[in-house]
Amino acid sequence: MSKLLQNFNVAGTTLFFHILTSEQQLAVPHLSVRDLRWIDWSALKAAGFKACVFDKDNTLCEPFAVDIDQKLRGSVEACRAAFGGKLAIYSNSAGLQQYDPKGEEAEALEAAFDIHCLRHRDKKPAGSCDELEAHFGCELLG
Repeated sequence: MSKLLQNFNVAGTTLFFHILTSEQQLAVPHLSVRDLRWIDWSALKAAGFKACVFDKDNTLCEPFAVDIDQKLRGSVEACRAAFGGKLAIYSNSAGLQQYDPKGEEAEALEAAFDIHCLRHRDKKPAGSCDELEAHFGCELLG
């Protein structure tokens, strides 16, 4: 049952309806790629990006899995090379206090990817950026 509830996101649904009714321009993707292999990490770094934050499910691996999709491993390593290790995983499953209270799934991800998995209380997009700021040692802009 908890896995089923994990798929429902009140904050995300609320934000969706807010955007749908008042800020529709935000609902249009400005860039879309098939998967991580299509991203030029060096170009992002050259454009001024300082770090990379990954979602877990349907980005690095299948939902509820902790193993990286092998075809993506090279792209993750290229990202690591471009950003000098300034990487993090911010997931609504692993590291989320509600579903991973002991951090066991977060630890498994860290072992599999060698990327820090943020521990946090609120499901994205709710909450704050405190965990990101603490991990990267900076204040986020915007």
